[in-house]
Amino acid sequence: MRTNPKPLSKRLNFFVISFFVFFLSSQAYAFNPIGFYEGLMGNSGVALTEPTAASYYNPSLLILKPTSSVSLGGNTFSNFKSNVDGVEWSSAQLSPSYLSSVQAFDVFVHEFFLSQMYFLDTQVTTQSNGGTFDYDIRTQGYYVGYSFAFKGFPMGFQFVLRVSDQKTIGFYSNETPQTVIKSDIRGSNRKADLMLGLGAHHQFGDYTFGYRYLSRGARVYSHTDGKTTSAVFNLAGNTYSKIESDFKLDSEPLAGQIVVIGHSFKAGSHEYLTDTQMEEDGSLTNSFTWTQTFGYRLNFDKQNQFLCGIAHQIGSEIKYFGQSAYYSAGYSWLTRANRSAVGLYYTSQNLDNDMRVYGVTFSSEFTY
Repeated sequence: MRTNPKPLSKRLNFFVISFFVFFLSSQAYAFNPIGFYEGLMGNSGVALTEPTAASYYNPSLLILKPTSSVSLGGNTFSNFKSNVDGVEWSSAQLSPSYLSSVQAFDVFVHEFFLSQMYFLDTQVTTQSNGGTFDYDIRTQGYYVGYSFAFKGFPMGFQFVLRVSDQKTIGFYSNETPQTVIKSDIRGSNRKADLMLGLGAHHQFGDYTFGYRYLSRGARVYSHTDGKTTSAVFNLAGNTYSKIESDFKLDSEPLAGQIVVIGHSFKAGSHEYLTDTQMEEDGSLTNSFTWTQTFGYRLNFDKQNQFLCGIAHQIGSEIKYFGQSAYYSAGYSWLTRANRSAVGLYYTSQNLDNDMRVYGVTFSSEFTY
């Protein structure tokens, strides 16, 4: 009996597409702590008076950097678990979440930076359609860009590339007394959007008010492709057939605009922060996702600090506290010209699919 592999190829392609669609819809959510102050305070930082990731939160805060610095923000070991269409996924890796170089001059400060929202590299084995699937899937999303600000002027400006990259290599095997089926599945999806941003902050004693705007993206690069190659050996009839099929993902929407408003309150050795972030969804119809963050910092002295915070999504789709939230806590200390931090973080997201991310983060900033 001759077997037609076309229906099989469609099922294999659907599995890969389902995974990509899940992560493309989740990529706006920062899985990692970004900035070793901000990241340990629930990713709050639009009005932070001692920024360690100004380009990600508010480029105007660059004028508060008194000296030049190099940051390796968040050498992060994380563990990721999720359930997509009934298939369990898990990943564990060591990866940076914020890299930057700040140059501070008499009247001008600028920064080159890379901030990574998520990075996952996972292998999956599952049984379906009478055979075995083996997938190696890698996905990441990050910002890379340039920011600058002028001292004495409470605004900052930036050029940002928002990049997402997903790749998969998969194999399917099914053997029966009559037929042997071997399939190779390969897919990739990459895009880069150019966005323009500006931010500002105003200090009134122990209170700081900050805000940031990031424009809609302009597509500067896009590439998507997928191919399934299936070979069928009919042992009874001693015949062989091969079929190749291409699959394409739908064109990805442009990155939506982002508006963030933040507040900082100081009371002695205590500092409280809260950010309200509104991010436009892929429909680009002025429909926004609302995330609220809260951060706290305790300064024991000039060298030692305790930090903690939470970020929570708010909207009609959220039915209970913790359904889509990020938690973090950590400790920071200063040694001569080097400030370091260590902390724990946890992300829980249970909307269309269940997802958990938790890990330990280490960060360091050297000033000169």
